[in-house]
Amino acid sequence: MAEAIFITSETPEIIIEMVDGNLRLSGWERNEFQAESEGGDDLRAEHKDNRVVVKCYAHCTMRVPRRSSLTIKRVNGDARLKSLDQAAVIENVGGDLVLRQTAALTINNVGGDLSAKIVEGAFTVKFVGGDLSVRGVAGDFSSDKVGGDLNLREANASAVARGVGADTRLDLNFWPGKEYSFQSGADIICRLPLEASARFEIQSGGDINVSAPNAKVDGNAHRKSVTLGDGAAPVAMRAGGDVSITTLSGERDSTGEDLGGMTDELSAHIETQLSEHMASLEKDLTERLGKLDSILGGKFVNAEEIAAKARRAAEKIAKAETRRAEKIARVEIRRGEKAQRRAESAERRAERRAERGKFGWSIDLGRAFAAPRPPTPPKPPGPSSDPVSDEERMVILRMVEQGKISVEEAEKLLTALEGKEK
Repeated sequence: MAEAIFITSETPEIIIEMVDGNLRLSGWERNEFQAESEGGDDLRAEHKDNRVVVKCYAHCTMRVPRRSSLTIKRVNGDARLKSLDQAAVIENVGGDLVLRQTAALTINNVGGDLSAKIVEGAFTVKFVGGDLSVRGVAGDFSSDKVGGDLNLREANASAVARGVGADTRLDLNFWPGKEYSFQSGADIICRLPLEASARFEIQSGGDINVSAPNAKVDGNAHRKSVTLGDGAAPVAMRAGGDVSITTLSGERDSTGEDLGGMTDELSAHIETQLSEHMASLEKDLTERLGKLDSILGGKFVNAEEIAAKARRAAEKIAKAETRRAEKIARVEIRRGEKAQRRAESAERRAERRAERGKFGWSIDLGRAFAAPRPPTPPKPPGPSSDPVSDEERMVILRMVEQGKISVEEAEKLLTALEGKEK
């Protein structure tokens, strides 16, 4: 194992020239840079004039001050970044890229999938070879080319996706004065709140389906203008497949909160708190071992070696706790998505019944002139199934945490307890 530790300012410039493996980087509250590689002599790091330049020829773990100015030139494997309060530039990642709780991001190339949650600034990406999933962007969003699917949620400014190879899924508020434009090689599925005010100009190679209250629809089968509310936000859509526009209904609880967003924020909060707590414990341990080392003259204890072992143990604990939190979050997110799909299916069935009633009626003359019959009394409601108690839910989630059951098994068990199993 190779290690590099530098005392820095609160806002150093960090330049990662190359990581020939996977990179795991997180920001912390200390004015200190730390890097650790899995190889014996694979890490090169220089610190001069508030700038740290790093090369690593193996998998690498780094901790940097949260307000660092970060540039990553090349990572040949996967990369995971979290807890960064200043804008970052990422030029090339050969594998997958995962981003959690960052400031503005400019990304040139990602060979695999890209997942980002809670971006406190603009998000700009040129090329993603796989899927792109982004949730919670405070600034403008733009992507030039996505090889797979695009899943965009909670973008709070302009949003432009110029070339999506597969499906595009949008769960957005459309804000007046912002730009919205989406081009997809397959389907576009757009969900928006009931109070949305937007005007959609849609071109589609397939069907265009609009299921939104009080929507004004003009055009033909493959080209339509759809106005919701006052039409304050202009939205352009072009799809090779179908386009579907619906209103959000099934993913919010009785208080109006987005359950998926709540679980995402909970997972990110737990991850950040664990990281900061482990960093504090490590700092305290290092100081104590340093004093002990000075007292014993280095004869019986090696403070640096013990501190390094403690840091690795703390990281393992933090990773395990984060995985448990993410499993719990996924259970709730998937259940919310299933509820959304059930609500949409029920809405489509109601629309079809309404259409049949409107255009497929007929008159039975015998019944029309028969004596009227008294109305049939309503049937008493059948016994409703008891909802899942909080205790039962916590037992199931603990079983997921402990690895006794999978996320899919937990979903089936919750569904069975609710009496909804088909």
